[in-house]
Amino acid sequence: MHSDDITVLEPRTEPPVEDRFLQQWPFLGFQPSQVVDFALRRLHQTDLSPTNIIILDERSNEDSTCLLLSWNELSDDAHDFVQTRSDFQSAIVTLKTIETGCGDADGQLSTNYPGSDEVLRISVRDRRQ
Repeated sequence: MHSDDITVLEPRTEPPVEDRFLQQWPFLGFQPSQVVDFALRRLHQTDLSPTNIIILDERSNEDSTCLLLSWNELSDDAHDFVQTRSDFQSAIVTLKTIETGCGDADGQLSTNYPGSDEVLRISVRDRRQ
């Protein structure tokens, strides 16, 4: 992406996603920090959250995980995001929890639980041992 023009973004996609997105997606090759910078600059006046972000990257194709970013509410730095790997279903549930104010990013994005492989999976975390 060469500008902050959000009109280049496609509307919501439905599965299966067209192959053209694999080659032409405006964020292709962006680092997480670049996605955060874009979100903070351009999404604050939209109905999209600039502080809770899911990124599908090269690893997503390999292990069906995504990169989950959520602003660290305990920091004064607008660019301080808690970052973790997650399965997609857990990412959606977690971000809904954070967006509705029912949990904080630090607690919700923790992968420090029994049986963890450092990927956030709510279905595993919430199982009783």
